[in-house]
Amino acid sequence: MSAWTSGVLGTFKSVDNIKKKLDNFLTERKEYNKILKSNIQLHPKEWKLKDGTIVLTGTIFDEYVSFTRRIVKKPDGKFEVKPVEQSVDTRMGRFYLTTNSIVLAECQDSRSYTFRVISKALSGHDKYVQYAEMDIMQIARDYRKNWLGSITRRGHWQSGTLWGDDLASDSVVGAEFVRSHKNQIGIETSYFGGVIKVRITKDGSIVVYANLDNKLNDFVDFIKDELLRYIK
Repeated sequence: MSAWTSGVLGTFKSVDNIKKKLDNFLTERKEYNKILKSNIQLHPKEWKLKDGTIVLTGTIFDEYVSFTRRIVKKPDGKFEVKPVEQSVDTRMGRFYLTTNSIVLAECQDSRSYTFRVISKALSGHDKYVQYAEMDIMQIARDYRKNWLGSITRRGHWQSGTLWGDDLASDSVVGAEFVRSHKNQIGIETSYFGGVIKVRITKDGSIVVYANLDNKLNDFVDFIKDELLRYIK
């Protein structure tokens, strides 16, 4: 049982017959002179948001070319490590998708191929699903008592991740935390009942530190109600 629920956010313009377009979709592409397949398998269970929007869940299976690295001797007699052999392997990643414009990849590692294959299924091209860039500075202003913040700044101290319980109120680093550029932020929310911690990154990764495996609709409702407005 996971102690958190997470996803990487993307958005798209709603299309008709979305379930039909996604289920068992297969596409092919050519890389390194090899034909690679990608397939979408929808899961039987569907969820319903507060406004009646359906949430589909599924898995992307994506073939890719991997390389075996070997130590080889160069003409000058020196050695180097280089990729010398190719093989085709398959990676997979789960996703959640509403029938009204929200998609969540399982993690950062699966985001690129998840969004690419779903884009292909919905529109015929690779970039229909848009990566979400979050306005972390505004989130930090709207949600006080930040418990985490990764910042960048000018000066001898140029970057770092701060942890605490109300960083902006700290007598030593609080003022600098407030004005520094932020790449991720930790907030607290009562959206799920009790106070729950949430981590949000600039590139759309969202982690809710609660097990919502059986309440996936609540997780997506939270993103829809509380976080979509912060997409740049």
